[in-house]
Amino acid sequence: MRLHCLCGRLVVAWSIALAACGGPNRGERTSGSRAPDTPRAGATTFEASYHGSGVYADLSLVRIVVGERPVLRRLAERDFTTAVYGTPHSGRFEVPGRGTLPVQVALVTAAGDTLAAARVVFQLEPDYRFGLGLVTGRERPIGPCAGSALAVPIRGSDARRAADTLFIMHSALPNGAVC
Repeated sequence: MRLHCLCGRLVVAWSIALAACGGPNRGERTSGSRAPDTPRAGATTFEASYHGSGVYADLSLVRIVVGERPVLRRLAERDFTTAVYGTPHSGRFEVPGRGTLPVQVALVTAAGDTLAAARVVFQLEPDYRFGLGLVTGRERPIGPCAGSALAVPIRGSDARRAADTLFIMHSALPNGAVC
């Protein structure tokens, strides 16, 4: 039983790492379609993924705001158009090649009340792929490509029925690198 749980965590970590480390390569299993604004080759890009469990499985509970003054993109359920190994991904889009990129993340109720929130700031570099993977659960996803993780308690979660932490993994890789 423990092995099955560990393998499940590795699969989740692997699918999150695909977003954080640049998404699927040619020949990997995907469903859905890519966002219509496919980035130029060599561009600095950003992509997000979400793997919610139990009462947090619904993508409508996730809010991601990329950038501040100006906001580059607000990611919501409709933006997660690609699934990699069963985990919804936003599709990769271009961001500036230099500077900082603040990203606000929130898990909300159907009524819009905030359950968990955090801010991650990326130091942008030209020709890099930046990623953010969100996972709800009781244990941090593991794996060599899971990236740095921020653990945010989910307010009011019932530990007997639901995940109690929003894990936010963030990473950056040069274009062409494989994790």
